[in-house]
Amino acid sequence: DNTVKDTYNNLIAVKECVIHSVTYQMLHQMNLSSCEYSPEVDEFTKAGFTPIDSDIVRPKRVKESPFQMECKLQQMIELGGKPGSGNLAICEVVKFHIAEYILSDGEINPNLINHIGRNGGEWYTVCDKNSLIKVQKPGIIKGIGFDGLPDYVKNSNIYTANNLGKFALVEGFPSLDDAKEFIGSYLITESDEYAFYTYHSNNDYKSMLSVALFILQQENPKARFLLELTAKCAVENNDMDFAWHIAVFAGNLSFNLIS
Repeated sequence: DNTVKDTYNNLIAVKECVIHSVTYQMLHQMNLSSCEYSPEVDEFTKAGFTPIDSDIVRPKRVKESPFQMECKLQQMIELGGKPGSGNLAICEVVKFHIAEYILSDGEINPNLINHIGRNGGEWYTVCDKNSLIKVQKPGIIKGIGFDGLPDYVKNSNIYTANNLGKFALVEGFPSLDDAKEFIGSYLITESDEYAFYTYHSNNDYKSMLSVALFILQQENPKARFLLELTAKCAVENNDMDFAWHIAVFAGNLSFNLIS
């Protein structure tokens, strides 16, 4: 109906706020605070949260939240001025409060927070160990990128787009001579494809390589496929040095790719 919420009015009046992370343990109390109470109603009381004094700003903090940010409003930007268009509040964080129980070795451990993420409508996401994934950040690394990948990697029918993204996050890859030397350090296991796929199901890419090399010795044209599948398994287990050596070796075989 194009009316503004108390959050907006409070920010405009006080120009300070506290932003909190919401955990699963706080979910339904947080949901209570979204009721359309009149401005004079204390939502701390309604939601059953514990108010505690902030150190710098005037608004209270929610004791139950493990991560709190005291903030000062810098700018309020109107996003359209029509019903549902909303407003964007840009705030400066002037102090963090972080509960010690969510820290591991001095860093925030997301597995210890049990965050809640807002989706839309009545839907939320629980950010726990079953939904969290860890992705290596480039940092100072300048990856070769997709355009730097050799064609035999980029055009492979085995590697997925995510696999290629990992391959591309390196500053260089081994030469064919390096790959051959690396391959030569592995024992060859006399076995068959059944054993190969058993190792594959267990993510044992090093044993997969030993079997694939035996199949290569038999001049079986399926060897390249098995070697690339080995490299893919190594990629998905974040052993990129191993993966690149196998990918270079497999990509330079003269056999046709057979799936």
